[in-house]
Amino acid sequence: MTDWEEKFRGSIWQVSQQQRSDGRVFELAKRTAGVRVLLTKDGKILLNREKRHELGLQSDLRLPGGKVYDDISEWIADYKDADKIESRAYKAAAQEMHEECGILIKPKDLMLIKKDVNGGKGEWDLYYFYCEVFTVDPDGPSHDQHEASEIEGWQWFDKKAALAEALDVAVGMSESRSARYVASWASGKL
Repeated sequence: MTDWEEKFRGSIWQVSQQQRSDGRVFELAKRTAGVRVLLTKDGKILLNREKRHELGLQSDLRLPGGKVYDDISEWIADYKDADKIESRAYKAAAQEMHEECGILIKPKDLMLIKKDVNGGKGEWDLYYFYCEVFTVDPDGPSHDQHEASEIEGWQWFDKKAALAEALDVAVGMSESRSARYVASWASGKL
């Protein structure tokens, strides 16, 4: 068995192959880490509605969040330093909340629920945070023009409505990991 050999590196993905002694070739795709925030207030949770390219610009309900690294090379350099990645995840979560929703959060007010590992041959870790302490920026979101064209808005959902959206596979939340966290929160298991 040989070491993994990089075959492709994009802005957020790296694809590598490994030749096995029996002739089989294994592939591994790695994506930069991401963050999602479960922001709650008065028994409600904040969800974004976004047009998603991977869904043919269909509208999708999502937890606010985004990338920890904008460039795969930075993430690869930090790949073996879990503490550094986690520290950056806290900062990215606060930044994404401001960019997408106009919500100001201090990283110290975020509670890490879990680093959710999507393993197998497609590696994409998501850091899930919970937060109840925030302020609203009177100037609103700070997203760029690209994000502004994708984000359709945000809405507070009570537990019953959030659970219904999380469980609706037809039109609810396409990101199944995030739907699981929303359903856990709505069911009182978080």
